[in-house]
Amino acid sequence: MSSRLKVLLVLGHPRKDSLCGALADAFAAGARQAGVDLRRLDLCELQFNPNVVAGSPRNQALEPAIREAVELVRWADHLVFVFPTWWGTMPAPSRTCSRSAGWRLPFAPARRNVSRR
Repeated sequence: MSSRLKVLLVLGHPRKDSLCGALADAFAAGARQAGVDLRRLDLCELQFNPNVVAGSPRNQALEPAIREAVELVRWADHLVFVFPTWWGTMPAPSRTCSRSAGWRLPFAPARRNVSRR
């Protein structure tokens, strides 16, 4: 059994050649140099149907790519998500993947009415 920290790096930008991709690459290099057991999941490379084809999303079978992503999350001790915020949330492919996998990710920005005194 390995005592190394198991980290899953999830890139949620639709392009790997973006600033987010460069940040993910830099994190990966530093983590590996520190001796972390690192795996990477680039959501833009996952092949799955983003549409619900079952009668309900709860009845939708997990496709192989989503099943593999779920297994990676279960494997990890630590998760690192890298994605841009577009219109106040993550890009659509990232949201679709997280919903397909059944993840409840708290990445929506808080909307508060702030009173100024």
